[in-house]
Amino acid sequence: MTEPINNARDYFRSRSADELIVLLSLADSGLQRKAARELGRRGAVRAIPRLVELLDAPEPMVREAATEALGEIPLPDAERASVAEKIAQLMVQPDEPAAVRNTCAFALARLRYPPAFDRLVSMLGDADVSVRVCAVAALAAIGGPFAYEVLHNVQYAESDPYAREQIRRALAALGASGTPGRFVVFVSHQFRAHEGLHIANVAPPKRARFAMRLPSSATSGPPRSHGASPFLVGVLAAGIAAWILKATRDSDDSRNAPPDETGLRLRREAVS
Repeated sequence: MTEPINNARDYFRSRSADELIVLLSLADSGLQRKAARELGRRGAVRAIPRLVELLDAPEPMVREAATEALGEIPLPDAERASVAEKIAQLMVQPDEPAAVRNTCAFALARLRYPPAFDRLVSMLGDADVSVRVCAVAALAAIGGPFAYEVLHNVQYAESDPYAREQIRRALAALGASGTPGRFVVFVSHQFRAHEGLHIANVAPPKRARFAMRLPSSATSGPPRSHGASPFLVGVLAAGIAAWILKATRDSDDSRNAPPDETGLRLRREAVS
């Protein structure tokens, strides 16, 4: 005897992949969204064509769910670049809500798509902190010395303490060589509730601590010959200016402080 279906999650998990793909074609955005997330959870490769079509859906929450699913499905090599490029194009659309932009950046973090590097750098200047955090994760996933340099400099321009902490975690995972290591992006309940950053398939107690683990064999980042975007130039300039301002203030403080306090402060800076 089969067990009764008690909630919507059980219903969608009880459907076959073919049935869920049919739901993607219905006009009901709620069904489309839930079916897309379930297909992503299963890694249903045969749902890829329809999910790609839904990246152009009129409803933002459907675009978000389709993007999230495509980031979770193991894409075949023949389709990986084209799907990632479409997600990157969606991410930089100025009229997309933050929930779509941050999900695009998060999907690109999973896909590790180097051609999106400059566009991800531009997202470090996004007005929404959840978008910036996901862009940090994606740049760390791509890796390479240039990614390390960008993140090292952007931390001085980042005003949000949470985002700065994620940048520090990314830098620690990358190391100066830019080789991706194990890195976890901590996504808070506030982001899920207010920013719409959906992390599928994570048990509720873990949602506040999840995000992504980067493999040590991730691809290296783009070479320096790619050139710097205007935003990157601004980030580098802001980082240098912040460093000079800090150095000037420390120098002034050191001249005014007793010798013992100056030495203590310098020792603290040396180990921090």
